Amino acid sequence: MTGFLLVVGLLLGLAVLGFWIFPDISRWILVLLVSRSFYRVRAKGAANIPRRGPALLFGNHTSFMDALWILSLRPRKVRFLVAREYMEDRGKILRWILMFSGAIPIHEKDDPKRLARSLLVARKALLEGGVVGVFPEGRFTRTGHLHPFKHGLESIIRGTDAAVVPFFIEGGFRTRAGLGLNGKPVLFHPSDLLRRIYLWVGEPIESTESGFVSKAEAEVQRGAVEAARFRINSDGKVREKAIRRVQRRLSGGKNPAAIRDLSDRMIAQVNGLEVVARLSRKDGVFGAFPSDDPLGQLVNFWLPAVTRCRSIYSELPTDGDFDDQVLKKARPTILFGEAAFFEMLVQKILPESLGSVRLAFLFGGADSEMRALFSEKFGVSLLDGFFSQDSKVLVSLNVPDADLDGFCQTGSVSGTVGRPLPNGRVRIFDDRSRNELGDNRPGLIEIQGPAVDRGGVEGGSDQGEWCRLPERGRIDEEGFLTLFS
Repeated sequence: MTGFLLVVGLLLGLAVLGFWIFPDISRWILVLLVSRSFYRVRAKGAANIPRRGPALLFGNHTSFMDALWILSLRPRKVRFLVAREYMEDRGKILRWILMFSGAIPIHEKDDPKRLARSLLVARKALLEGGVVGVFPEGRFTRTGHLHPFKHGLESIIRGTDAAVVPFFIEGGFRTRAGLGLNGKPVLFHPSDLLRRIYLWVGEPIESTESGFVSKAEAEVQRGAVEAARFRINSDGKVREKAIRRVQRRLSGGKNPAAIRDLSDRMIAQVNGLEVVARLSRKDGVFGAFPSDDPLGQLVNFWLPAVTRCRSIYSELPTDGDFDDQVLKKARPTILFGEAAFFEMLVQKILPESLGSVRLAFLFGGADSEMRALFSEKFGVSLLDGFFSQDSKVLVSLNVPDADLDGFCQTGSVSGTVGRPLPNGRVRIFDDRSRNELGDNRPGLIEIQGPAVDRGGVEGGSDQGEWCRLPERGRIDEEGFLTLFS
């Protein structure tokens, strides 16, 4: 027993000595053990974080674990600017980890002097050759979409010669440490064990004074697309299982090559839809579309095949002649359809038969009277979305406003077709000058992301290229898309 205690004491002494002699490496090893033993973290581009010299890291904010996942990428001390409340009232474990990593407390409600002091500490760390991490959104995402970036990055990096490195975290929102699965974040929830997290780190960008925040936000949006591609390419087993399930249900094993060619594009749309719809395996989804319709295939076959939610497509009559008992037994929670489908439900179905429905996505628009009747009868608002039949891709969706953990993020705006899915990008350009147009200026629509990468599929684009749509629209300052005839 005495020998065992001596060995334990010796190991503890060596650990303390190691922390004293090699603090950065020791800190990194501890963070690595804490973050990567619980989650399956995969990273692309970690080498873009400089091994030495000042660097500012910035990216999206999805959960309590974000800083730890980024800290695990390099054996360097990264001082993250974090909300003061995380260090004061979010639990001892999180507070200790953040203090140990040298986190800099800050809050949007700080008075100007206190705010300036926090930014000065971050700037000083860069001037001393250190690494600082920033979440420019200022808070967790509530809907899976980015918040607008706040200003302040310019004052931190001005005159520092720091490398400015973007990152994107894919999958963090769909953990219990974020807000994609529950109303309050929880650290190290058992259901998060071995959950996949994907980190993308981009090449440094120029930190010019003019328009830097807008440039930084666009770079993180590009990171969302790159991280989505990285996730699909990393999930070979998920892809193969989904392909087999769709082949069995959609074609009875016929034409497997066509299904395989579509797989990456469909899985990309499923990944984005899963986020904004806050999907779980308890959900029952139904799309009122024929089996050969691209949107019907997405929601009735690919969505259940990838996420393992319930598909009730086979439980309902193919001729659309629904009755109350059939619907009540099927217990749908998410509906997809056009105006005629929802009008039929208003006319023929009792409210209690759709009591399980929590989301109803409308494509193609509808008049205000029918919307009001549906909402009044079933207690669910119709949420407009945009599916491009030309490119066979789900472009955007309105979702419910997310009032979670003391802050509400807008999810829907009347008259629009919502924001683009989080793993895709949309821009508006002038068809004559070929210039990209600013907020609220109408023009032609182009989309980018793994959902439209060609992969040998008609209507797609080469990877990284923009895919032009025949529709016209405009994007407002919050990112909501409006279509025009």
